[in-house]
Amino acid sequence: MKSRKIALALVLLFVFFSLQAPVFAENPPSPEEKKEVRDQDIIVPTPKGPQRATKEEADHIAQVQEKTNDQLLGAYLIGDFDTGKILQAKDIDRPVALASVTKLMTVYLALDAIDQGEISLDTQVTIDSEASSKIGSTYKLKEGDVVTVDQLIRAGLVVSGNDAMVALAKTLAGSEEAFVARMNAKAQALGLSQAHFINVHGLTNYEEEEPKYNQMTVRELFALSINLIKDHPQVLDITQTPYIKEESRNFLAYNTNPLLGIVPGVNGLKTGYTGAAGRCLVATGWTPESQDHLEGHLIGIFMGAQSDWDRFVASQRMMTEALDRYQVLKLVKEDQPLAQLAFKDGLPSQVQAYPQKTGGALVDRQSLLEETLILEGHPPKSQILDPKEARPSLEGQDPLPMDLPLPLKAGDRVGKVQYRVDDELIYEADLILQEEVREPNPIRHLQYAIKSAFQAIDALVA
Repeated sequence: MKSRKIALALVLLFVFFSLQAPVFAENPPSPEEKKEVRDQDIIVPTPKGPQRATKEEADHIAQVQEKTNDQLLGAYLIGDFDTGKILQAKDIDRPVALASVTKLMTVYLALDAIDQGEISLDTQVTIDSEASSKIGSTYKLKEGDVVTVDQLIRAGLVVSGNDAMVALAKTLAGSEEAFVARMNAKAQALGLSQAHFINVHGLTNYEEEEPKYNQMTVRELFALSINLIKDHPQVLDITQTPYIKEESRNFLAYNTNPLLGIVPGVNGLKTGYTGAAGRCLVATGWTPESQDHLEGHLIGIFMGAQSDWDRFVASQRMMTEALDRYQVLKLVKEDQPLAQLAFKDGLPSQVQAYPQKTGGALVDRQSLLEETLILEGHPPKSQILDPKEARPSLEGQDPLPMDLPLPLKAGDRVGKVQYRVDDELIYEADLILQEEVREPNPIRHLQYAIKSAFQAIDALVA
């Protein structure tokens, strides 16, 4: 009996001290709890959007940053949206697996169909078992759900929903196979000769002896991105959406773009990942001087990274450097004259030449521009301009004598202006008159002759 009492007392003492232990010492945080302490000074992409990095993430990024872009990426390209000029590139003519970057073509065709009146953004789609059974990155659609075409497009671009793309394709073409035929036809129409699609989402097909996947070259992917944005600029409004939240379905997912909200100016475009493709990203962003929705956009294509951090470090570094290095420069403005002209027998006798239209180009901030005026009847006249300084004023410049048949109407061409950087022509525009130059009548011609004579006498006396 005594031993039972002693044992019971020991149990009670153990329970007492167990309950009191938290009062005296905190339980150490678990490894997972430690990992989520986000107190570093760098911002990184996370499943919940851009956040401060953990210590482990910051240390890993520091290691990755020691590698070159060539080591981190299988292929890449930085290019100018407006001109199609390629600014940096590696291995851009080898066909590569596209993974979910495929969805750019799927959405392209859907937006084409909307423009052509086949469907509308408000068209309702009932989700079937084929769409709802898709794996990988999904919009978490269930069989029987009813959503709009607009929701499906957004799901494909923002959260990379494979299920959404299948539902969209079947709505438009009846089957995924029929829609894939449209994708390949569109690729050929755009001149993407090495592009080939087998599905609408980008997953690799492992059902055959050799894995099959969607593919095209990086150069072709650049062309596809340019054409998509030019034909459907609203995609950039969609791809800069930070997340999709639908309380009715208890759905919340953040944009898959690792640069969005981290690199200033980045507003698109699409990510991708499969074992065959590696980690991929097509990024778009505008330079600080960009004056409208599209002008000044750069497109960066980063393919074949071996990890999310490799892709993030390389793409962040390259897009940041490119957006800092290049600027959109307004080279000419319709209301800014570039030359003073003199017509001996004209009324008026002096007018100014203006660019036919406002225009500019993407230039390196460190470059010097060569401006060349080519006026009818005159040899080319060049000057060097610093993009960081204001254009020299025409005030005080002697007018150039012009010997053109009169009369001349407003809008008539009198020459052109060209701009070069390192001997490369980057922009040219016609020079026109903005007012009429009439032939003088005999009386006015006599008045002009008398005035010229007196001016000559004054000059001799002076």
